Amino acid sequence: ETNDGTSTASDIRVSIQETGPITDEVVPACLSTPNPASDDFHRVFCEDVVRLVETSNIHKHSTTCYKYSKGKSDTSKTCRMRMPRVLVKTSNIDLSTGQITMRRSHSWINNFNEWLISACRSNMDIKFIWSGNDAKALVYYITDYQRVTNSIDNAIEKLRKLVLRCYNMIASQQEVSGVQVASYLMNYDDHYTTHTFRNLFLISIENYLQAELSKARLQEKDIAEERLEDMTTHFDEEQEEDTKQTEEQFLLEPTQTKNGAKFVMVNTRLDYHHRSKDLTALCLYDFASHFHKKLIDKSDRRLIKNANESEGERLDTEGTKMNERYTFEGAHPQASSHIVMKHTNPVVPVLVGPQIPRKEREETTERYSRALLTIFVP
Repeated sequence: ETNDGTSTASDIRVSIQETGPITDEVVPACLSTPNPASDDFHRVFCEDVVRLVETSNIHKHSTTCYKYSKGKSDTSKTCRMRMPRVLVKTSNIDLSTGQITMRRSHSWINNFNEWLISACRSNMDIKFIWSGNDAKALVYYITDYQRVTNSIDNAIEKLRKLVLRCYNMIASQQEVSGVQVASYLMNYDDHYTTHTFRNLFLISIENYLQAELSKARLQEKDIAEERLEDMTTHFDEEQEEDTKQTEEQFLLEPTQTKNGAKFVMVNTRLDYHHRSKDLTALCLYDFASHFHKKLIDKSDRRLIKNANESEGERLDTEGTKMNERYTFEGAHPQASSHIVMKHTNPVVPVLVGPQIPRKEREETTERYSRALLTIFVP
């Protein structure tokens, strides 16, 4: 380092015999920083700096150097890195403008600090920020890099959506054979899997919980009942979901009552809501995975009779080969004709409907949290 605080490759260069040739096998930037405690630290340090400067800090023109000079002739093009630069014998300060000019003994080497380049082991271009214009230019340069990073993230997100659209288009327009259509119509399996799957309409359950929450808030604040519809409509608009796809779906199934057989509307939400009190600690996902509803048969009626026709409790199946069985609460539409039985092998619930949004999106954080709570919290 010279008295004026500047460093260039020629200032610290030692003889070529001392530095030795730069090997092609090892990139100098990948070598470790010299140890200051070593006896020959100064010599090793000088060699290290020279190698780093020669390999990474000497400017070479590329196409990006002239990206602001498109359309100009080769003679009028200028490098945006201002290379090559004018040689300066000594560092000086222009008293009229206050501009600082660093000493320069090489036209193609960027300004560097020998300690920083040895520690960081990368290229650099040091410049004094002596005026407001230079400070503004630096701020623009930094913010422009940040904008480029955001553009890359946006491009990745757009690419992900494009691939998803392509897949959906291919899947929707895929031709199927007559045999495959017939197998679908006859409800035959068309795949071989290691697990059994069961559909779970999550979005309809979420909307039901949201509607119940809105009602509870209205009752707490003693708000007029007429405003409930406006509040529910506002929620749907914010979520931008199609009503036909998100409204609660029901199945029409038979049940047995005192007045004879009739049909009622049921779904997984009702089955879970009116499950046995012995299954209170079970979350929705585990309930859909481990249990299913079945019609009461003679064996089940015998167990129910032994349990004094209790509702919402576990039936005693000890000493038998029967799976665990539970009765529904009395409020369930099929409490008198169906029970809940545990699967021999758990099934895998498949969420049907709009997918759970990504966690990192601020506008869908509430929906993401609500979906996870609905699935995994009893």
